[in-house]
Amino acid sequence: MSKIIPLLLLFVILQCSKNSVRENLPVDYVLIHHKIQIDSLEREYILFQPKQIKAEVILIALHGRGGTGEELMWKTGFNSLAEEEGFIIVYPFGLNRAWVDGRQLPDEDKNANDEKFILTLREKLKKEFSIQKFFLFGYSNGGFMVQRMAFFYPNTFIGYAGVVSSISENLNKHKPRQPAAVLFINGTDDPIVPYNGGMILGNKGVALGVEDTVKQWIKWNKCELKPELETINQQDDGVKVFIYNYTKCKSKKSVRFIKLEGAGHGWPGKLEEEISGFGKFTTEVSANQEIWKFAKSQLPRKN
Repeated sequence: MSKIIPLLLLFVILQCSKNSVRENLPVDYVLIHHKIQIDSLEREYILFQPKQIKAEVILIALHGRGGTGEELMWKTGFNSLAEEEGFIIVYPFGLNRAWVDGRQLPDEDKNANDEKFILTLREKLKKEFSIQKFFLFGYSNGGFMVQRMAFFYPNTFIGYAGVVSSISENLNKHKPRQPAAVLFINGTDDPIVPYNGGMILGNKGVALGVEDTVKQWIKWNKCELKPELETINQQDDGVKVFIYNYTKCKSKKSVRFIKLEGAGHGWPGKLEEEISGFGKFTTEVSANQEIWKFAKSQLPRKN
């Protein structure tokens, strides 16, 4: 069943098809809610379909702990870019506002089969839209879940991106089954997921340091150690950006690392009021644009 819900506190919930209402409302104000059965649980996701599908890839976005698919949609504003570039983007909901990403936390829902949910969702969308390529990205807890998928299902998505996340200590006991294209976007002053590694705020498990995480993937992907380097420092927001691009990899799977010197746990590029306890936000780069750029770089080149 699908429901299209106009936002901004509109009071009418409309039961309608995917194509209705969209012409008369701004792009970010229309959601398509779906539910699918995974084992004994009904799981939910939001799907945004642009007016014209131009891209041959679907993006799946995983929210952070305490969030929802809808919350991540608003946090990122990704739908505007999806409309502009013509790609479908999907926002699944974790059970109890979280993903079971392998940290083995005591408050995790033991009934959640998030891997199966993501894989089943991918197959459903593949059949529905006849699109073969998928890209997975996530924020915070969602980013840790992305790493879990990259380790155990490296060929299921053309690439994997994590924002303010790294590899958990528990996951690091394993190795990826195969190389995978990965992107990391992290602030050096993140007060929640420590940049240099250690206990995640709230005793939410131990994370590997971000640079150590990147080094691991450079090794696994058999990349040359010297990257292409770009620096950005255009905004007066106390944040400087260093972009490390490792493209010379024997595995043909690249590694891209965007280091936000001075930034915290926010979503880069989104203008919003800074949240207490999250550190400094920045608009030096747009995580949306960087994720989409990386996803496009993993698609076959057209002649």
